[in-house]
Amino acid sequence: MERDAEDELREFLRALASPERLRVAGTLAGAAETLSVAEVAARAGLPPRVARAALAALAGAGLAAVEEPERYRLDGAHLRALAARLLASPVSQARAAATDERARVLASFFRDGRLLKLPTGDRRRAIVLEEIATAFTPDRAYPEREVNDILRRYHDDYATLRRYLVDLRYLTRASGIYHVLRA
Repeated sequence: MERDAEDELREFLRALASPERLRVAGTLAGAAETLSVAEVAARAGLPPRVARAALAALAGAGLAAVEEPERYRLDGAHLRALAARLLASPVSQARAAATDERARVLASFFRDGRLLKLPTGDRRRAIVLEEIATAFTPDRAYPEREVNDILRRYHDDYATLRRYLVDLRYLTRASGIYHVLRA
Protein backbone atom coordinates (compact mmCIF):
# COMPACT_ATOMS: atom_id res chain seq x y z
CA MET A 1 0.00 0.00 0.00
CA GLU A 2 1.43 3.36 -1.00
CA ARG A 3 1.80 5.91 1.75
CA ASP A 4 -0.05 9.17 1.60
CA ALA A 5 2.07 12.07 0.37
CA GLU A 6 1.33 14.11 3.46
CA ASP A 7 2.53 11.27 5.69
CA GLU A 8 5.75 11.11 3.70
CA LEU A 9 6.22 14.84 4.06
CA ARG A 10 5.63 14.65 7.83
CA GLU A 11 8.17 11.82 8.13
CA PHE A 12 10.69 13.81 6.08
CA LEU A 13 10.24 16.91 8.23
CA ARG A 14 10.36 14.87 11.43
CA ALA A 15 13.68 13.38 10.30
CA LEU A 16 15.10 16.89 9.94
CA ALA A 17 13.38 18.35 13.01
CA SER A 18 16.38 18.35 15.31
CA PRO A 19 19.26 20.80 14.84
CA GLU A 20 21.77 17.94 14.99
CA ARG A 21 20.06 15.91 12.25
CA LEU A 22 19.71 19.03 10.14
CA ARG A 23 23.43 19.78 10.56
CA VAL A 24 24.32 16.22 9.65
CA ALA A 25 22.06 16.31 6.56
CA GLY A 26 23.69 19.59 5.54
CA THR A 27 27.12 18.07 6.03
CA LEU A 28 26.20 15.10 3.84
CA ALA A 29 24.69 17.38 1.22
CA GLY A 30 27.91 19.40 1.03
CA ALA A 31 30.18 16.37 0.71
CA ALA A 32 31.27 15.07 -2.68
CA GLU A 33 32.17 11.68 -1.22
CA THR A 34 30.83 9.27 1.36
CA LEU A 35 31.71 10.14 4.94
CA SER A 36 32.42 8.10 8.02
CA VAL A 37 30.74 8.82 11.33
CA ALA A 38 33.95 10.48 12.56
CA GLU A 39 34.17 12.68 9.44
CA VAL A 40 30.52 13.71 9.76
CA ALA A 41 31.02 14.48 13.45
CA ALA A 42 34.10 16.61 12.76
CA ARG A 43 32.57 18.53 9.84
CA ALA A 44 29.26 19.10 11.66
CA GLY A 45 30.97 20.01 14.94
CA LEU A 46 29.14 17.29 16.87
CA PRO A 47 30.24 14.55 19.23
CA PRO A 48 30.54 11.19 17.39
CA ARG A 49 27.73 9.70 19.52
CA VAL A 50 25.34 12.46 18.42
CA ALA A 51 26.46 12.23 14.79
CA ARG A 52 25.92 8.44 14.81
CA ALA A 53 22.38 8.83 16.21
CA ALA A 54 21.56 11.52 13.65
CA LEU A 55 22.89 9.38 10.80
CA ALA A 56 20.83 6.43 12.00
CA ALA A 57 17.68 8.57 12.09
CA LEU A 58 18.37 10.01 8.63
CA ALA A 59 19.08 6.54 7.22
CA GLY A 60 15.89 5.22 8.82
CA ALA A 61 13.91 7.94 7.06
CA GLY A 62 15.62 7.16 3.74
CA LEU A 63 17.47 10.48 3.61
CA ALA A 64 20.95 9.04 4.12
CA ALA A 65 22.28 5.99 2.36
CA VAL A 66 24.79 3.65 3.95
CA GLU A 67 27.61 2.75 1.60
CA GLU A 68 30.18 0.31 2.79
CA PRO A 69 30.18 -0.24 6.51
CA GLU A 70 29.91 3.03 8.41
CA ARG A 71 30.13 5.37 5.39
CA TYR A 72 27.21 7.62 4.55
CA ARG A 73 25.98 9.86 1.76
CA LEU A 74 22.83 11.89 1.23
CA ASP A 75 20.34 9.77 -0.75
CA GLY A 76 19.66 12.17 -3.61
CA ALA A 77 17.61 9.63 -5.56
CA HIS A 78 15.24 9.19 -2.61
CA LEU A 79 14.94 12.96 -2.17
CA ARG A 80 14.22 13.51 -5.88
CA ALA A 81 11.58 10.73 -5.86
CA LEU A 82 10.00 12.15 -2.71
CA ALA A 83 9.89 15.64 -4.22
CA ALA A 84 8.32 14.29 -7.41
CA ARG A 85 5.62 12.42 -5.45
CA LEU A 86 4.87 15.36 -3.19
CA LEU A 87 4.70 17.87 -6.01
CA ALA A 88 2.48 15.56 -8.06
CA SER A 89 0.05 14.91 -5.19
CA PRO A 90 -3.50 16.23 -5.63
CA VAL A 91 -3.11 18.26 -2.44
CA SER A 92 0.04 20.01 -3.71
CA GLN A 93 -1.51 20.63 -7.09
CA ALA A 94 -4.68 22.02 -5.55
CA ARG A 95 -2.70 24.33 -3.28
CA ALA A 96 -0.46 25.45 -6.14
CA ALA A 97 -3.48 26.17 -8.33
CA ALA A 98 -5.28 28.04 -5.58
CA THR A 99 -4.97 31.71 -6.37
CA ASP A 100 -7.38 33.13 -3.86
CA GLU A 101 -7.77 32.62 -0.14
CA ARG A 102 -11.02 30.68 -0.43
CA ALA A 103 -9.50 28.10 -2.78
CA ARG A 104 -6.41 27.75 -0.58
CA VAL A 105 -8.51 27.22 2.54
CA LEU A 106 -10.75 24.64 0.88
CA ALA A 107 -7.72 22.79 -0.54
CA SER A 108 -6.14 22.75 2.91
CA PHE A 109 -9.15 21.55 4.91
CA PHE A 110 -10.99 19.17 2.55
CA ARG A 111 -9.91 15.82 1.09
CA ASP A 112 -12.25 13.91 -1.17
CA GLY A 113 -15.18 16.03 0.01
CA ARG A 114 -14.49 15.34 3.71
CA LEU A 115 -13.50 17.99 6.20
CA LEU A 116 -10.17 17.02 7.78
CA LYS A 117 -10.57 19.33 10.77
CA LEU A 118 -12.32 22.53 11.68
CA PRO A 119 -10.19 25.62 11.15
CA THR A 120 -9.37 27.58 14.29
CA GLY A 121 -9.44 31.01 12.67
CA ASP A 122 -12.78 32.74 12.25
CA ARG A 123 -12.20 33.74 8.61
CA ARG A 124 -11.12 30.25 7.54
CA ARG A 125 -13.93 28.63 9.54
CA ALA A 126 -16.46 30.89 7.78
CA ILE A 127 -15.09 29.83 4.37
CA VAL A 128 -15.37 26.14 5.31
CA LEU A 129 -18.89 26.55 6.69
CA GLU A 130 -19.99 28.52 3.65
CA GLU A 131 -18.86 25.59 1.51
CA ILE A 132 -20.74 23.09 3.68
CA ALA A 133 -23.87 25.27 3.62
CA THR A 134 -24.10 24.74 -0.16
CA ALA A 135 -25.28 21.18 0.59
CA PHE A 136 -28.59 22.61 1.78
CA THR A 137 -31.37 23.76 -0.52
CA PRO A 138 -32.85 27.17 0.21
CA ASP A 139 -36.61 27.36 0.91
CA ARG A 140 -36.71 23.84 2.28
CA ALA A 141 -37.35 22.63 5.82
CA TYR A 142 -34.88 20.10 7.23
CA PRO A 143 -35.57 18.00 10.30
CA GLU A 144 -32.57 17.78 12.63
CA ARG A 145 -31.94 14.15 11.71
CA GLU A 146 -31.59 15.05 8.02
CA VAL A 147 -29.26 17.95 8.87
CA ASN A 148 -27.13 15.54 10.89
CA ASP A 149 -27.01 13.05 8.00
CA ILE A 150 -25.88 15.74 5.57
CA LEU A 151 -23.25 17.09 7.94
CA ARG A 152 -21.97 13.58 8.76
CA ARG A 153 -20.89 13.33 5.10
CA TYR A 154 -18.44 16.13 5.79
CA HIS A 155 -17.21 15.33 9.31
CA ASP A 156 -17.93 12.97 12.19
CA ASP A 157 -18.48 15.89 14.58
CA TYR A 158 -21.74 16.92 12.92
CA ALA A 159 -23.08 18.52 16.11
CA THR A 160 -20.29 21.10 16.11
CA LEU A 161 -20.81 21.81 12.43
CA ARG A 162 -24.55 22.24 13.01
CA ARG A 163 -23.95 24.62 15.91
CA TYR A 164 -21.52 26.74 13.85
CA LEU A 165 -23.90 26.85 10.89
CA VAL A 166 -26.63 28.18 13.17
CA ASP A 167 -24.29 30.55 15.04
CA LEU A 168 -23.00 32.05 11.77
CA ARG A 169 -26.57 32.25 10.44
CA TYR A 170 -26.24 29.88 7.51
CA LEU A 171 -29.10 27.91 9.06
CA THR A 172 -31.89 28.87 11.42
CA ARG A 173 -33.46 26.47 13.91
CA ALA A 174 -36.95 26.49 15.35
CA SER A 175 -38.62 23.52 17.06
CA GLY A 176 -36.05 21.08 15.65
CA ILE A 177 -36.61 22.24 12.07
CA TYR A 178 -33.83 23.98 10.12
CA HIS A 179 -34.04 26.41 7.24
CA VAL A 180 -31.29 27.89 5.06
CA LEU A 181 -30.74 31.59 5.61
CA ARG A 182 -27.94 31.98 3.12
CA ALA A 183 -25.95 29.65 0.89
